[in-house]
Amino acid sequence: MRNYIAWIAAEFDAMNRETSRVDWAAFFVKKAVERGASLDDLSRDLDAQAKRLGESTLVLEGSSKQLESWEELLANFRRELEKAVADAPGSDDDRKVLTSRIQEGFQPERIKKAVSSLGAPDYARILREAIDAAREQRAR
Repeated sequence: MRNYIAWIAAEFDAMNRETSRVDWAAFFVKKAVERGASLDDLSRDLDAQAKRLGESTLVLEGSSKQLESWEELLANFRRELEKAVADAPGSDDDRKVLTSRIQEGFQPERIKKAVSSLGAPDYARILREAIDAAREQRAR
C-alpha cells in the first residue's frame, strides 16, 4: 500500500513538473517571437531550440523556489488525501492505519524510488506543442 501511494505521489509530482515545462515552453516561444524569430523558424530548427529549452528548463527546475513550489504541491495533495480519509466512513483504527500509510507513502525517499509513467521530458514534443498552440492562438 505504501509503495502504491508513493507511486501516486510520484505521478502527481511528475505531472506538476510536466505542467511547469509546458508553461516554460510557451514562455520560451513567446520570448523568441518577441525577439524576432518566427514560428516557422522555431519549427525548422526544432532540435536546436528544444536543446536550448531543455538547458534553460534544467536551470529553472533546479532553483530552490521551484523545488519548494513542487514540494508544497505534494504536501497539499497529501493533506487532501488525509482529509478525505478523516471524512470517510469506517472505524477510527482503519482511518488511522490508512492515514499512516499515506504519510509513509509520501516520504521523499519513497517517492524518489517510485517510477513515474511519464519518463524523461521530451523537450522537442513540448516545444512543438507550444509552437502549435501559438499558431492556433494567432489564427483566432
